Amino acid sequence: MDTDELLRAIVEFLQIWREQAPENVRTSWGMIYRDDRFPLIHQANLGWVATLPEGGPKKIIDDLANAFRGTAVPHHALLFEDAETAFGIQEEFARLGFRP
Repeated sequence: MDTDELLRAIVEFLQIWREQAPENVRTSWGMIYRDDRFPLIHQANLGWVATLPEGGPKKIIDDLANAFRGTAVPHHALLFEDAETAFGIQEEFARLGFRP
């Protein structure tokens, strides 16, 4: 099997799986998926980053904090559609104190 085809299939699976989450919060950069039934499972509670917002990583971090405030979710997980984008801004996330 072609690895690009496999990657596309995995990404499609993850998108469908996340759309089943009880709460989907649309953002300027993508979507936050929240499932309070599974607070310790990263894949059930995360931000799906489709594009970088004008506010950059700080906007993403702030949106995650607002979405998970008052819940039992102890982590802030992100999944980027574009791995190169994620790699390019990882240091900025770290400077802002982001720890998944």
